[in-house]
Amino acid sequence: MTLDAPLLDDAVIEDLSSMGLLEELVSIYVAEASEVLAAIERALAAGSADAARASAHKLKGIAAHCGARRLSAVAASVEKAASRGELAACEAAFATLRAVESETAAALRARLSA
Repeated sequence: MTLDAPLLDDAVIEDLSSMGLLEELVSIYVAEASEVLAAIERALAAGSADAARASAHKLKGIAAHCGARRLSAVAASVEKAASRGELAACEAAFATLRAVESETAAALRARLSA
């Protein structure tokens, strides 16, 4: 898992903002990210590596579209571990994933109000 990626990709944020899409994409992100995190948590509790992988993949995409580079990277790590059936590694990374998502949501909201 990599935490060295920047939290947000400023170039993506600026592009989305200049196209008038930042507010819409952040709204979609906020609405979907918590649901996807809950789906990953349920999948891990059920021992379903495939469901965890699919949900982590979805979160990776949502994050990438909003310029949330660190979240996308952490979600990719969870996705890879799940694809190898390494549920213990997924569970260990889940707390980091949740923390990075919270930090990302706060940073995106701050960008909207700036």
